[in-house]
Amino acid sequence: MRLYPKIIQSIKWNSASSIILLILLVVQLYILVRYVPQHDFGLVAICTLVVSYFTIIAQFGLVTAVVQTATIDDKQNFIILLLLLISGVLFYSLLLFSSTIISDFFETSTLINLLSIIGLSILFECAAGLSMAHLKRNIEFKKIQQANMTAAIINAVIAVLLAVNGYGVYALIWAFTISNLIK
Repeated sequence: MRLYPKIIQSIKWNSASSIILLILLVVQLYILVRYVPQHDFGLVAICTLVVSYFTIIAQFGLVTAVVQTATIDDKQNFIILLLLLISGVLFYSLLLFSSTIISDFFETSTLINLLSIIGLSILFECAAGLSMAHLKRNIEFKKIQQANMTAAIINAVIAVLLAVNGYGVYALIWAFTISNLIK
């Protein structure tokens, strides 16, 4: 396929999925605010912020480098994947080690358990980073958006089901973690 039609198709998929994801998020939040205390949303925000920083650092810019590199052979792919996997394990371990310090900083001991669960996302993001980079490099945004929409739907279903059944903050944490695994 030529470049111009791929770009047009990608713009269509990005636009459509953005609208669908926005509607899904509004409906999900409308339901969740009735079942999950406001304080729990703050805890999840702290956890996702911390995990996002750890993930960015764990990927060492390798994902971005793959997107911007003209050609990558199989040996380089293998080395990058191995580095990402090792880095993911190391940074997840570092998160577990530092979770007590983080929870002391925010003055809530609940963060220790929450970070140990949501921190698994570091492993998932590092493991999937190379594949996502190749999709971006090849302008395969349709596949990326399909994965994002699938993950968002699963996130919404899990979050709502767990929240309705009284799991509180764990509904949000498990939904986030499982949707990252699916994506």
